Amino acid sequence: MSAPMLTIIGLMSGTSADGIDAALISTDGQSECKQLDSHFAPYRPSTRTEIMKARSAPQHYLADANNREALIAAITQDHISAINHLIKNVTHNIDLIGFHGQTIYHNPKLGRTIQLGDGNVMARMTGIDTIYDFRQADINAGGQGAPLAPIYHQFLVEKAGIPQPAVIINIGGVANLTCINTANNQLLGFDVGPGNGLMDALLQRETGDPFDQGGQIAAGGIANMDFVETALLDMFFAENPPKSLDWGAFLALLEQPQLSKLSLPDAMATLCAFSAAAILMAIDELPIPPAAAIVAGGGRHNQTLMGAIRAGLPDGCQLLDAGEYGLHSDMIEAELIGFLAARHHYQLPSSFASTTGAKSPQIAGVRATAYKNASDPGT
Repeated sequence: MSAPMLTIIGLMSGTSADGIDAALISTDGQSECKQLDSHFAPYRPSTRTEIMKARSAPQHYLADANNREALIAAITQDHISAINHLIKNVTHNIDLIGFHGQTIYHNPKLGRTIQLGDGNVMARMTGIDTIYDFRQADINAGGQGAPLAPIYHQFLVEKAGIPQPAVIINIGGVANLTCINTANNQLLGFDVGPGNGLMDALLQRETGDPFDQGGQIAAGGIANMDFVETALLDMFFAENPPKSLDWGAFLALLEQPQLSKLSLPDAMATLCAFSAAAILMAIDELPIPPAAAIVAGGGRHNQTLMGAIRAGLPDGCQLLDAGEYGLHSDMIEAELIGFLAARHHYQLPSSFASTTGAKSPQIAGVRATAYKNASDPGT
């Protein structure tokens, strides 16, 4: 018998740190999930500036208690503002909020992952129980703490009837991949490479623009494949999955003379080719070649990147936008966090040995209770 459906707000701010994806969903965390509404809310410029400072030097920045508390408060408030916009016309009760927070640092080898945001404040301010801190239980169990998407990707593939074996490639600042093969009871997940992160960082530094719209700048350049082949020798690519990356793992590549001497279009073409090659290498190393590769996340808008991936896929594997199967491509990660909140509510695991390397299946998240009665403590 299926569990009762819950109405949940899922909140996600990815490695681009441009803003907050908010999705209102109805789900049981298992066999049903339907998006009811969604909203993207940019961070306030002051919040984003401080996030970028924290991310560039987390140990130094977060050591200052004033910096840390002010940034936590700002991130939390911006998420609450996104919620208020999303639900301004909602008349029915909302059961839960799933609050991922903003990742500042991720290093599973040191057992450390930092997502800033205060779930207890959010619960009190909204009056809605909030599930937060989704990664720490997995880290504590010896896992990578990422990626958390595979269990939701499996639901999407099965629900949409996507041909299997299938991979879902989510391309944000970091690219991650989920391989689903229900017939073999196979669910694999791991980070595969830099995604949009390096391209965005270079363009922001050189022009101030947030990203390469449609991949147009990269399309006008010629990739330095010697640089790409050297970059792929990084030890990360030789590691067996499960594995995960910090957004800044490859930033040192931007300072390499082989890249810095290139024109901007050539440098962007080179970084685009590197991201595509990392994704294709991961697909080539899967146990069974996929029948379909479904792309989600902001990277799917980069047509130069999509063309490079499409050209290198195994024979018979189609590259498809998640939207072609009726999926909400730009909101999948926000839906995911809501889905994981439901799984926490029903005490269902969300990470596994095959997706994060955890020693045992882990229930993701911590619950912050809303104090709705004025006589309750914490109001």
